[in-house]
Amino acid sequence: KACGMQYAVLTTKHHDGYVMWDTKTTDFSIMHSAYGRDIVRQYVDAFRAEGIRVGFYFSLADWHHPDYPPFRQEDAPYRFPVSRPLDPERWPRFVETMFAQVRELLTNYGEIAVIWFDGQWERTIDQWRAKELREMIKQLQPEIMINDRLPANGDYTTPEQFVPAQPPAGPWETCLTMNESWAY
Repeated sequence: KACGMQYAVLTTKHHDGYVMWDTKTTDFSIMHSAYGRDIVRQYVDAFRAEGIRVGFYFSLADWHHPDYPPFRQEDAPYRFPVSRPLDPERWPRFVETMFAQVRELLTNYGEIAVIWFDGQWERTIDQWRAKELREMIKQLQPEIMINDRLPANGDYTTPEQFVPAQPPAGPWETCLTMNESWAY
C-alpha cells in the first residue's frame, strides 16, 4: 500500500491443480492439508482491509484432475494447442469442474477486480468454452477485468517476461518477474 499498490493478484490454482480455497470440487486443496484454512479468504480480507482491490490468478490447465489429459513423452516436442484428441466423456467433466471452481471464486469472496487466467496454450478456444466462460464471469462480476489468456475473450493483453518496444494496441500490462524464473 505504501508503494502505491492499487490491486493484487493471488495464485488461487496453478497448473498443478492445487486449490488454495475452500472448494467443493476437489480434495486436492489447502483445506485438506495440515494448514487447513482458506488462504484465499485470508488474502481477500487482508487486502480489502487496506483498500487494495482483489484479483485472482487461475490456471485453466489442471494437470492433477483425473479428466484432464496429461502430456506424455510421446507428445514431445510439445506443440500447442495439443492435437491429441480429447476423450469425449472425460473432457466435459473436467470443463464442468473448471467452471464450478471459477464460479466459487467469483461468488464466495465479494467483488473481484481481476481474473488472471493462464495455461490457455494447451487447448483451443472452443475446448475451453472460452466465450461461455466469459459470459458466466461477466454475469457474476460485471465490472471484472479478464486478461487475454482466456483465449479471444480478454479485456487486456499480457506480454510475458518483456516490455514491448512498441506498446500493444489497447490496454495491456507486462507479466514480468524480477529474475528470469517463475520460481522463488
